[in-house]
Amino acid sequence: MSYKFNYFLLLILLVPFLGISQEVEIGKIDKEFFEPLQDAIYKDEAAVILHKYQEVTFYIEDWEQGWDTYQKVHKVIKINSKEGLDQANVSLLLYHKSDARKRRLESVKATTYTLKDGKVQKQRMRKDAIFEKEVSEESTEFSFVLPSVQVGDIIEYTYTVVTPASDYINDIVYQEDIPIKNFNATLEIPEMFIYRRYTKGSLKPDIKDELRLTSARLSYDQKTSFGTKTHKDKTTTMRYNELVTTINAQDIPALKEEPYINNINNYRSSLVYELAATEFNKGVEEDLAVTWDGVTKYLLGNSILGKPLSRTGFLKEDIVRFRESATNLNQRAKAIYNYVRDSYNWDGKGISYTNSTLRNVYKSKKGNAAEINLILIDLMRGAGIQAQPVMISTKKNGVPIYPTLDGFDYLVAAVQIDKERVLLDATEKNASWGQLPERVLNWEGRMIKDGQPAEVVKLYPSRHAQSQIVATGTVSTDGSLRGSYKQRLSGNLALGFRNDFENASLDEVQESFLRGLSLEEISDFSLQKDEIEKPVQIEATFYRDSAFDIIEDAFYIEPLSVLTKDENPFKSNNRYFPIDFNYPFRTSAQVSLSIPEGYVVSQVPENSKLELPEGMGNYVFRCTVSGNAVQVSSTLTINAVIVPSSFYWTIKEFYSKMFLKLQEKIVLKIAS
Repeated sequence: MSYKFNYFLLLILLVPFLGISQEVEIGKIDKEFFEPLQDAIYKDEAAVILHKYQEVTFYIEDWEQGWDTYQKVHKVIKINSKEGLDQANVSLLLYHKSDARKRRLESVKATTYTLKDGKVQKQRMRKDAIFEKEVSEESTEFSFVLPSVQVGDIIEYTYTVVTPASDYINDIVYQEDIPIKNFNATLEIPEMFIYRRYTKGSLKPDIKDELRLTSARLSYDQKTSFGTKTHKDKTTTMRYNELVTTINAQDIPALKEEPYINNINNYRSSLVYELAATEFNKGVEEDLAVTWDGVTKYLLGNSILGKPLSRTGFLKEDIVRFRESATNLNQRAKAIYNYVRDSYNWDGKGISYTNSTLRNVYKSKKGNAAEINLILIDLMRGAGIQAQPVMISTKKNGVPIYPTLDGFDYLVAAVQIDKERVLLDATEKNASWGQLPERVLNWEGRMIKDGQPAEVVKLYPSRHAQSQIVATGTVSTDGSLRGSYKQRLSGNLALGFRNDFENASLDEVQESFLRGLSLEEISDFSLQKDEIEKPVQIEATFYRDSAFDIIEDAFYIEPLSVLTKDENPFKSNNRYFPIDFNYPFRTSAQVSLSIPEGYVVSQVPENSKLELPEGMGNYVFRCTVSGNAVQVSSTLTINAVIVPSSFYWTIKEFYSKMFLKLQEKIVLKIAS
């Protein structure tokens, strides 16, 4: 049997980059492990992984039962500060397919090591300290806490996850939220399991592959000529090749959160394995839906999409009502969307598989994202409107590296009216027509059509979300400022505001507004946010004491400081993953300041325009003087939602120049 193994984005195979480490024997922690680490990447870290080991092996004992995969993890962690004590709380969520044997946790061992009077003391975790909780039909959570952990201690734990070999291999993760001193992993994959391998992240470990001949002794049932089982089991020895992969790395920096990042795990350095096919009989290879078209075919032939979209009799009365309510398809579609959005309650689950029948969801008016949006699709179709499901991986779920059913955890609707396609999510109570919540604005979706290949669908809105501020103020000779303020929010900025203050009283919103702008006094506060199809509007009058600096009878005024407390979010010297602005946006502020009698404008900031390359965005600043008033306008426009990390320094410099411009002062002096 020939061995097949596919490589993708694996250009660094067999080239050492991060060094070579050795496996640490469990329980062999001595005084040397407690010595401080000198490398800069460990400085001020709350905890450090001194050693991490992952192992994946395949095992078969009974032919009828089939292959199992044993996935072992071993960690040794040094606790450096109180913030690092959380490392002693371990939680594992095991996912399993409902039609297969469940994953199980085995061989859990955990020990706390303390260095006292030059000797290493150990305290082992009791077996009854392991807790198991059924989260859903598809997942089980295991958790345990290592005993008596204090700052300066070392903790060690190991466990093995056993799963059917038809299930997936956990990612080989060699970058975590704290640094790793030594990492190594070993995978032993039989030749009958054909995997694709992908890399994530910016780090490049040392990876080596070799083929090795091995064997397994297994049993099978002896059967009569009639196919019935006898009482005697047979055994045989099976010889086969296996691919042995070793991964080694040293001194791996922690992966840190940064502003404008969708899901940090998308960029966590790791190896990802996809089971592409199996070949248990020579020359007979079974494809396991490794293309998007294969995933589409499976979805339409399965209860996930096929059955719910073909059993819609219970919606007949609603369909007739909507058909009679409006002849215009656009008005009819909006009426259906508003009805489903306002009538059905989302249970917070973002899964894309229906746990219940749509009839039950229809009766209870509660369901997950797939169920609610499938009802929306069925109503649209029944009312004569083209509608298709769009499968999505949310930001929380990450970006699928390869075609996979498990990579999708959400579903929205795509509605086609004339030549316009609109994406809808009826789970979001505060979303207007054609508006998707930020949680699903991730990468791209796959629209599922019966009998056709899956179509890639862009999820990001084409229109800019906008924040428009208009303020007028009067400067007093004591350095205070009184004025009026108006703000208008649209698009996803309005949706975010409505969600943030959905259950807040007017007084609570006003208090938040007061704190956000560091104002001493605010009055005549009004808020309009209930009409979802219209922008959010805020109006107020305000007072701010000591709004400006007074030096030797001259006023130094930062004209936009009263409207914002923002600062440059891009402070890091390096960035290895893209900037995700979530959606295109435009923020503008216009301020008109009346200067006190007897004063004149001595100096104003120069007008300026900054441009980002490739049309990614721009910033425009204008300042003019007219009589006894100074008008200032500031507009930031971001067109590109995802900006590659190669442009990080460009973005950082752009924002730095913008904030420097905002800090430039208008100077008022006494008229001569």
